[in-house]
Order: sequence, then structure tokens, then C-alpha cells
Amino acid sequence: IYPIFLLLAEVFVMKVFLNFITFGVKVPGGIFIPTMVAGAVFGRMVGLGVQWLIAMDCIIPGLYAMIGAAACLSGVTRMTVSLVVIMFELTGAMTYSLPIMMAVMIGKFVGDAFSPDAFFNKLINLNEHPYLDNKKDYNTFGIAADIADQNLVTIDVNKVNDIESLRHKLEILVYSGYSDGGFPIVDEGILVGYIASNELRHALELAEQKHPNCICIFKNRAGSNIPAVEMMTSLGDLEAQAIDSQESQECLLNRSRDDVDYDNDMQGYNKPLRNAESHPADGRFGGSKGNGTNPGQSDY
Repeated sequence: IYPIFLLLAEVFVMKVFLNFITFGVKVPGGIFIPTMVAGAVFGRMVGLGVQWLIAMDCIIPGLYAMIGAAACLSGVTRMTVSLVVIMFELTGAMTYSLPIMMAVMIGKFVGDAFSPDAFFNKLINLNEHPYLDNKKDYNTFGIAADIADQNLVTIDVNKVNDIESLRHKLEILVYSGYSDGGFPIVDEGILVGYIASNELRHALELAEQKHPNCICIFKNRAGSNIPAVEMMTSLGDLEAQAIDSQESQECLLNRSRDDVDYDNDMQGYNKPLRNAESHPADGRFGGSKGNGTNPGQSDY
């Protein structure tokens, strides 16, 4: 039994050392199976030692290997009930459910004694990923205005939104680190919709292919219940080009709310949003309010 015990000890040391080396390498090697293998080798060593000391037929080293794999994996990942179910599915040994449960709980307690965080939590903190731990309480005292974003980039339906200005908003969003975010759509400071950045980018690409100098209007077409985007060839044109139903589905940017009863019920709760956009007037469109396109429309 001594040569086998020595061979298992060498395999265990080598396996643990290789796990340390490959930790964090951008290779899909994983930590699940290597941890189970290291625990199984150590459990086999313990089983052989118990079998050599007691010398009874009831000592099964393979059972110790299975329990060692569960205990080692529990100490690394802090898994409890799910790990026990996984071991049952792998082995089908419902007879040994009690020792497996005890080994899993002991492995978790030993791991918590060395570090309160599991392996995956450590990896997230090491890579500096944004993560909110569900075991911690995040209590923020104050009002909503204290934690709200003050530099919010929005899309105003009453302003001229051409392709260039909307792409500039997308660049600001990407530069801020929120490339997967979006833009609130407001009407005189009241939130009326939301559009994701990827949807806006796709709609701008479609619009630019058909009308490179178009103006995007986030309003319903007059006399129609179908919300769509109207494209104007220039700011001076008072007549907007009508687009068919297929283009409406492709270029649709926003579905505004048409429920009048809902608007009346929420009138007391609608508060103007604080728009902190600061874009210097560059005179691209000229003039101020009342440019002919909308009596209450101001130039962007």
C-alpha cells in the first residue's frame, strides 16, 4: 500500500500546484473538475490509510474519494445543497447521502474560516467587475434626488434630433462606460419613453442609408394611431416624408403612451426631469424657438 499512497501523494501535490498555476489564465480549463480531482485524490489517500490501520472489508477507499471530492469542491465554491444534488446525480449513491452532506458542510465551514468569500467572488473582485453581493445590505439614506444621476443625457422630442446629434449622444454614453445603456425620451421634462443604445444605433444606420440628412422626430404621425419616425430631408421642409409600414417597423424608435386616462391619473406624479445636458449652440440650424416646424419646438 505504501507505493500507491506515495503515488497518490505525488499526484495530489502536482494537481494542487497546477491549479495554482492555471488560476486566472484565459483558458477554458475551469476550476470545477480540477478541484474535484484534487479532493478525490486526497480522499483516496485517507481511505487507504484507514483501510491499512483497521484492515476491515467494510472500508471502501472509493467512498472516501467521493466524499473528499465533495468536501474540496464545497470549500472552494461554498456550494451546499446544489453540490449534494450534483454528487447524487454523478454517483447515484443515495445510501451515502449523510456522509456526503456532512463533508460538504464541514468543507464550507473550513473554507469560511480561511476566507468569507468564495472562489467566484474572489475572481470577480480580482477582475474589478461591478458586483453587488446579495449577502450584504446596501443602505442609502436620503432622498432619491441624492442618488440620482445629475448628468443624464436624454432625447427631447421637442428638439431637433438629427443623425449627427444622436450619434454624439451615443458617443457620450460609450465614453461614460455605459455602452449597453440607453436614453430616456422626455417631452417638456416628462418621461414618455426609453430607447436602448443598440436599438438607436441600428435605427440610425437604417435611416442614414435612406436619408443621410434626415431629422428624426420621436412623435406619432398626425392622423394615425401607429407610432413611427418621420424623416425630413432638411429643417426648412415643412412637409415630412411619409414612410410605409415596413419602414415603420424597421425605423421605429419609440412607442409613446396614448392612454389619456393614465395621463390624467399620473398628472400629479409627473415631475419634470432635470436635464443636465450642456451642448453649446453651434448655429447649425439657426434661429431659436418657432422655426416653423413646431410652434413649441426649439433648435438643438
